[in-house]
Amino acid sequence: MGSLLDQAALQISREREASQPRTRLQLLPELLRKALASLALALGFAALARRPGSRRTVLQELQSGWQRSWFGRSGRRRRGSSGSGG
Repeated sequence: MGSLLDQAALQISREREASQPRTRLQLLPELLRKALASLALALGFAALARRPGSRRTVLQELQSGWQRSWFGRSGRRRRGSSGSGG
């Protein structure tokens, strides 16, 4: 029974040493890896998922929405908006 408790105490001390708080700089590679993996999964899902009855994927719908909002707000690509006032 004593050796079992000694083994448990040894295992607890090893786990405690392994789980010491790390600095932000040490956590950065793991954070970046998880962020990139999440982004890849989201893009993969959006590239393959379709709404019921739609021919376009969710990614294509998002891209067209971004293009409309980007070019619609700036006025750079609209016809007739660059020649006003002259």
